[in-house]
Amino acid sequence: MITLYLDMDGVVANFDKAYREFDPKKEDRKKFRSAVMDYKIFEDLEPMPNTNILLSHISNLRGMKVEMLTSMGTFDPEQGAEAKRQKLVWLRKHNITYKANFVRSKQEKANYATPESILIDDSVGCIDPFVRAGGHGILHNDSIIRQTLMLLDNIVLQLFAIKALR
Repeated sequence: MITLYLDMDGVVANFDKAYREFDPKKEDRKKFRSAVMDYKIFEDLEPMPNTNILLSHISNLRGMKVEMLTSMGTFDPEQGAEAKRQKLVWLRKHNITYKANFVRSKQEKANYATPESILIDDSVGCIDPFVRAGGHGILHNDSIIRQTLMLLDNIVLQLFAIKALR
């Protein structure tokens, strides 16, 4: 079965907008830890501007399993558990009921790659390893949502055509 994985931060939740207040250059891991542990940053992120368009489009696709695939951004077990808790709160708050899968780093998303899986993510650091591991990747940019949707439809059609030939 085709599985579509959706990233959270930068695809459905606007992490960058909120995190710029803590660390404008996104270079200080201590500030990231504080944002998670002290300020509970993931609980109150705004949705990306085109989240509803993306989710509506995906809800109309048939014959696919859809899941979230998000990084906690840390190998620290305590911070990772807190990020996971906050992200689950955010998903519930926004009525996104897809199964949520959590990894510690961007590169670990490649562990979910199969010839019948698709990852929509805003980071080339996630897409490249996923594709190298045998999955299909769509580098998402919220400001050009139509491109994401077109690429998704094309990949889905190709995967269904391949399945039909078997």
